[in-house]
Amino acid sequence: LGEGADADLGALYCVHVTSTKRAGRTQTQLEDTFGLGLNGAYAEFAVAPASALVRVPDCVPPAIAAVAADAGTTTWNAVNGVAQVRPGQRVLIIGVGGLGLLAVQIAVLAGVEDLSVSDPRSHALELATRFGAKRTFTPQDLNTAIVGGFGVDVVIDFVSTAETFRVAREALREVGTQVGRRGRLVIVGVGHEDVKINLADIILTPIEGFDIVIPTLYGKKEDLASVLDLLAQVWPLI
Repeated sequence: LGEGADADLGALYCVHVTSTKRAGRTQTQLEDTFGLGLNGAYAEFAVAPASALVRVPDCVPPAIAAVAADAGTTTWNAVNGVAQVRPGQRVLIIGVGGLGLLAVQIAVLAGVEDLSVSDPRSHALELATRFGAKRTFTPQDLNTAIVGGFGVDVVIDFVSTAETFRVAREALREVGTQVGRRGRLVIVGVGHEDVKINLADIILTPIEGFDIVIPTLYGKKEDLASVLDLLAQVWPLI
């Protein structure tokens, strides 16, 4: 423990590894980030500035805290910091794997009642329903619903392919026709395939009534603290 470091020896901490600012405003600098710009994500020991430490509540075990420091912080930032979901909004989450299921729970916690999800896997849709989603769609069913007039205010895309981009835009078109309302598409997923997108589809979105936001890969230190505080309220599970 270095001189002047304000930390308790023997306590469990998460390390906030970047100085990420809100997505859409300042791009995260990843060159000095463990596991991305620097080797050492799985090192047994690492030197970290005391200012980057976030105390883990005593009731939260290390394995759960590790998830909070990465997946939890990323999702919290995407849902609350970037999408800024709130009660009364219609929200669609595309892709309900690990991060998507976290997003479902965080959105419900934020007061979203009209929550829809899309995923090709039936077991993922079942889990999303258990966690609070009101409507579930396979990709095919979602396309059919959109043709029939289904629309939302916010789409959070954890898949991010050319097809999900198209579907998200279509789902947001309806809100763009309403005076005084704007939709928002938040792109979180980082896929490996090349995505071909017509630039006009991006440039014209403000006219169509919604905004596209690409968040950073992480979140703020305050986001990590919020996730840990939330875990302390529900852990241990009974």
